Amino acid sequence: MPDVVVVGGGVVGSYLAGRLAGLGLKVTVIDLKAEIGGPVCCTGLISQECVSSFGISNDVILKRFNSARVFSPAGKLIELRRRETQACVVDRGALDLEMVRKAQSSGAKYSVASPVKDVEIKNDGAVLTASCESTVRNIKAEVIVDASGFGSGIGEKLGVGKTVDFVAGAQAVVETDGSDEIEIYLGRKVAPGFFGWLVPTSPRRALVGLLSRRNTRGYLRDLLSSLAAAGKIKSAQADIAIRGIPLQPLPRTYGKRFIVVGSAAGQVKPLTGGGIYYGLLCADIAAGILHSAFEEQDFSAGYLSIYEREWRRKLGREIKRSYWARRVFERLGDRQMEKILEIIRNAGIVDLLLQRPDVTFEWHGDVAMKIMKEKAIAGILTLVRSPFSMGKN
Repeated sequence: MPDVVVVGGGVVGSYLAGRLAGLGLKVTVIDLKAEIGGPVCCTGLISQECVSSFGISNDVILKRFNSARVFSPAGKLIELRRRETQACVVDRGALDLEMVRKAQSSGAKYSVASPVKDVEIKNDGAVLTASCESTVRNIKAEVIVDASGFGSGIGEKLGVGKTVDFVAGAQAVVETDGSDEIEIYLGRKVAPGFFGWLVPTSPRRALVGLLSRRNTRGYLRDLLSSLAAAGKIKSAQADIAIRGIPLQPLPRTYGKRFIVVGSAAGQVKPLTGGGIYYGLLCADIAAGILHSAFEEQDFSAGYLSIYEREWRRKLGREIKRSYWARRVFERLGDRQMEKILEIIRNAGIVDLLLQRPDVTFEWHGDVAMKIMKEKAIAGILTLVRSPFSMGKN
């Protein structure tokens, strides 16, 4: 019998499995896909901080960036540039496989093509029911980790419910004529309340995508057509992948004999939808708490609640502020956004922020709050922020 069953063999689940196996626990990873490492609807943008902290190899990094170009609704440009690398785009499928190999080398075992049908928490263990090649089998463990991603339904089976606020992300792989910088597109005609992007991955390829609460595929088709007409991509014809992205964490990410990590837990940046770094940070915390739980032989909800206290201590304030900024941003009209961006350009706010070492790719909440507290910008936001209050956060 394994000590821990991890549901989900993506980057977060496999990283956690590797950490636990390396600490001497018997770990089995269950994944519904027949093959891990295939295409994933994920841009794969992470910081250099993430690469360094989690030992991500150069083999899976497609490109590094120290700059980005942000286009306002009217097409006006703001350039963000630093000397040092700020972000890397990874081959997400290759990163998943890298984490799988590390987990297996530490002793973790994998069972693929095994969708979970049910989960039952008992006094003497947790029982997971999965189907594999038309055969239903029960797997018993001391603890279950849900790292299955957003929308899998495992959280509901475990009794922690589901995230009620989410957005759809759509993305396509396109050919280019050699685009070399990240481009961000703002405006209600592009992605109302959110943004679109073009992220080069090689000299002739890029990822184009956006976030939207509605008509996500239609908005991406329009963006692809616009970029093709501008000569930034070769064709608007591309296969579109779509997935859901949580914008808030679950109210509870633990219980008797289980914890939830990664996007399944809603451990995602509310402003951008990125979840790799936050998921890995929380997986590290989970590994430490689970190791201690086995040493103490205490798998109660009370003991495993330490995991939630620790990850919220690390990320809770950042997520709360970023979520508040996200809700305000969604209420902005194009004219208000143009005015705010004009103030940011003319007041030199971008340059001041870029000079600060504490302003980084992964930590957005404090940056958003600093911008919104600028006197001229705060004046504009008074027209849109109701029913929210800056004083409450």
